Amino acid sequence: MSRLSRVEEKAVARYVDGEMSPTEREAFERRAAGEPRLQAGLTAALDQSQLLRSATEPTVRPSSRFAVSVLEEVRSQPPRTDLVRFTENENLLGEALRHARRLLAAAVILFSLSSLFTFDLLGPTDRDQLSASDLQEEMDQLDQKVLELKKARQRR
Repeated sequence: MSRLSRVEEKAVARYVDGEMSPTEREAFERRAAGEPRLQAGLTAALDQSQLLRSATEPTVRPSSRFAVSVLEEVRSQPPRTDLVRFTENENLLGEALRHARRLLAAAVILFSLSSLFTFDLLGPTDRDQLSASDLQEEMDQLDQKVLELKKARQRR
């Protein structure tokens, strides 16, 4: 079975959409009754139209208080002035995020260093040969570096 021409498709669409005058409608029905291909196209278009209409019908009807409940919910939200105040306090939020990032970075560094020491990838390969004074000297150097970092951070 061949497809309908564009002109026939437009005529079928006008018929299904109810855009034809009564005389055009009667003439189209007589023509479709005499042409099986046009009748099949019309039947398919009517089936599709019916399917679309049934699919778009709402299955759940909103309650009579739907609009009122939506408005109540909107009114329960914070007013615009509170939202503006929150954005003004965004600097506090930004500062908290910066501190959280610094803490996370410090935790990663500490974990990495402890892993390096644990697996003997950093520092002397034989810990038993370090004397207590060597360990104290290294600890003092680390403490000095930490103090320097704190002072540099305070100057910023």
